[in-house]
Amino acid sequence: MDYIILSYHLLMPMILLVALGYFLKKKAIITDQYENVSSKLVFNLALPVTMFSTTARANMRVSITGEVWFFITVTSIMLICLGLIAHLVSVFLIKEKRTRGAFVQGAFRSNFVIIGYPILMSLFGEEVILPMTLVTVFLIPIVNVISVIVLTINNPDIQEIDYKKIAANIIKNPLILSILFGIVFSLMEIRIPVVIESTFASIRGLTTPLALINIGSMFVFSIQMKDKMIQLVCLFLKSFLYPLGCTTIGILLGFRDQYLAVLFIAIAAPSPPSGYVMSKLMHSDEVFSANNIVLSTVLSGFTIFIGITTMKYFGLI
Repeated sequence: MDYIILSYHLLMPMILLVALGYFLKKKAIITDQYENVSSKLVFNLALPVTMFSTTARANMRVSITGEVWFFITVTSIMLICLGLIAHLVSVFLIKEKRTRGAFVQGAFRSNFVIIGYPILMSLFGEEVILPMTLVTVFLIPIVNVISVIVLTINNPDIQEIDYKKIAANIIKNPLILSILFGIVFSLMEIRIPVVIESTFASIRGLTTPLALINIGSMFVFSIQMKDKMIQLVCLFLKSFLYPLGCTTIGILLGFRDQYLAVLFIAIAAPSPPSGYVMSKLMHSDEVFSANNIVLSTVLSGFTIFIGITTMKYFGLI
């Protein structure tokens, strides 16, 4: 029962912030100029600081068993496969290139850090910290590399695919750079001064509220039928097929308890606000991203509740 209440307490503030953004845009308090500036602030400052700080504080020298490495490897391969499947579906289903990148992001990315950590800690306590930390360290680079590649390939401003330019954009992407620096700090065990870490904590606090308010300001209720079908397919992958398929594979591979729960929530958590920011700044379909994040946030509450309840009933976690 505790995790049900916790899920509600985590998801409702996100939904309310989105609703606030929608209300402020309707009242013309939020303008297009504000959206552009705040999106750049999140993408170039708040998100990189969040990812650097999270990665740098992870203990990457910790003693890791073969079981943990197997779990991390399987989870990473699953995530890559989910991104590839979403891309293939987008090529088959969507003609407009700028919507494909938003579709792929919406289908396979998840707000694991914000949604997953508190729920998993409430279920398992300290024993879940190791798999959670390692999954986060590995999943953040994989997710962001795939996202940058997909968004670059489907950028409508690019007529020919320049793979050298794509590689350069990936390397120069502030999210990728922040993760790489975080890994270096973690491996070298460089301690961040308390004053700097306190400043980072304040900046991290900007990320989710700013992104969610922006999402609300972009959310539209009027969607064409073709777009509705695309949105439904994306939500079906994100909130049903992917969590069910990956969790089933995890069970068949012998994952149980905290490992199975980490895998499930890493896939089932809603699309993150950062996906909207990346879509907007990399010339993808930010309206599609905004709608998908709102709808997947609502649906993920049901998915996580049903999934955790079912696995607990059968003694899997």
